[in-house]
Amino acid sequence: MTLILGLGNPGKQYEKSRHNVGFSVIDSLAKKLGVKATKVKGKPYESVETFVGREKVCLCKPLTYMNASGDIFPYFINKNVTNVIVSVDNMDLDVGKVRLKRGGSSAGHNGLKSIISHYGDDFYRVYIGVGRPQGDVNSHVLGALSKDDREKVEHIVDKVADVLITFVQDFDIAKAQYELSL
Repeated sequence: MTLILGLGNPGKQYEKSRHNVGFSVIDSLAKKLGVKATKVKGKPYESVETFVGREKVCLCKPLTYMNASGDIFPYFINKNVTNVIVSVDNMDLDVGKVRLKRGGSSAGHNGLKSIISHYGDDFYRVYIGVGRPQGDVNSHVLGALSKDDREKVEHIVDKVADVLITFVQDFDIAKAQYELSL
């Protein structure tokens, strides 16, 4: 099974924040696949299992807050997870830019640090650019996107969901599709 995580923070106050673009990817992907992630009783996440082609996937939004995103991994130990894909915001990319990568460090992102501490670093990352702030980093990532930036991000989130459908089946094809279409 492929586990696709979208990172973010639970709660209305964070819904439109830069930090929640990972949640937005899961919502868009679920909509395209005709499913909806819901809160799992007794578990710190929302999820739904479905198929992309013949590949079983679990779409998941950790509800542990960004800095503890990796805390959900013990719940997936017996789920036969063969691949992990994490969709996450990235301040080093301009708003609306996307980068696909496998492995590597957290690059200072606390959500990725948490995942690496629980799972290791061998997973795919889908970075969505939210731009670098001129001021305080926390205010930037927890703040709402401007109307123009929100439109760019919504457009790219929709494209990323399409790419992830291919990604689950073949990373190289998805990367080529991403480079041609985004």
